[in-house]
Amino acid sequence: MSLNFGVGYYINLLLPLVIFKYSDIFRNKGRLTIIYNMYFAGALLKYAFLTTHVIQRVNYYFYGFDFIVGAIVMYHLYKQKKFTPLYLLFAIYALLFVGQLSKMFTNASAYYTIFQIDDYHRMHVQMIK
Repeated sequence: MSLNFGVGYYINLLLPLVIFKYSDIFRNKGRLTIIYNMYFAGALLKYAFLTTHVIQRVNYYFYGFDFIVGAIVMYHLYKQKKFTPLYLLFAIYALLFVGQLSKMFTNASAYYTIFQIDDYHRMHVQMIK
């Protein structure tokens, strides 16, 4: 399997790097420390086993804490008045959101209402072909 390292890969890589830089927020915080440790293990496993889908499927539950951990880091950066890294994290999440929506018809994140049932079937027939 070949890997393509595009802009999205590097944006996804930048997110845990910024969060790891401010990991001292989670020191001695009880359950928050556990959540951060699970996220940290998930981030390490994600980039250590990029092409192993079996590990990535299980690892999704660990790496899925990125929104929780990122929100906590952003909250603490706001409270400490560190606006440059706060804006950086906000920009990373905004870029991830735009990237997800720009490919919505190929990654199945498009939302269809009941009135768009014909569009839904047309898009899924094209994806199967």
